[in-house]
Amino acid sequence: MPHNKPEKTFKAGAVRASIFVNTYQKDGQKIPIRKVVLEVRYRDKHGVWKSSSSLSLNELPKAITALQQAYEYLLHPPPPEVPPSPEVDHSKHHNQDTSSFQH
Repeated sequence: MPHNKPEKTFKAGAVRASIFVNTYQKDGQKIPIRKVVLEVRYRDKHGVWKSSSSLSLNELPKAITALQQAYEYLLHPPPPEVPPSPEVDHSKHHNQDTSSFQH
């Protein structure tokens, strides 16, 4: 499994479909490539968390659910994060004379 943090993880029981973003350069532009990693999380006999890519019969429907959610996310990924715009001080606009307005 990649060592970077997933962009998004979809869980169904012990099954996880995690989306990782890798970027590469093409013509001076960064191009994001998203990939899905499917895994089953479990604890071994010592209580240590482990991962497996093998699925039991009962895990197959959960994998389908997690993969379907990942697929929908990949079809409609969120827009890139935009830094918040500076706050506008609206109090300066409240000095208008509103006595002539009719309700």
